[in-house]
Amino acid sequence: MPSWQKCSPARTGFPWAAGASCNLPDYSSGWARHRAFVDASRVLGASPARIVLRHILPNVYGVIIVYLTLTIPSIILYESFLSYLGLGVQAPQASLGSLIADGAERINSIRIYWWLIVYPGAALALTLLALNFVGDGLRDAWDPRSEKKD
Repeated sequence: MPSWQKCSPARTGFPWAAGASCNLPDYSSGWARHRAFVDASRVLGASPARIVLRHILPNVYGVIIVYLTLTIPSIILYESFLSYLGLGVQAPQASLGSLIADGAERINSIRIYWWLIVYPGAALALTLLALNFVGDGLRDAWDPRSEKKD
């Protein structure tokens, strides 16, 4: 199957999941079953649970953590957008999207309360940027194919 078909929203069923499924390696296809370190452990008599815990999980945890750190900002953005539209967190609870929506309601032609929009918007933007930079840094640090520059 061509890579563009694996990444298409029609194949995944969710338009937002297309980017995530394109960028991650396919660990569900039994990639570790035929690796040399798994075969060596199996020959030495290791149980399947020991192979998973000692050999496969240490090779996958970096991908999982990087995926989570790159997914969390999009979830925060979705939640803020839904709260801004009034479909997310309701009035007694606070969300950055609901705070921005409250600030937008306070805008009138006589007096503009700009800080009610700017501060929650800046907090949202800085949070998303910080989490994306953390995810990019972790990906660069844990990518086994990247070249180490001294």
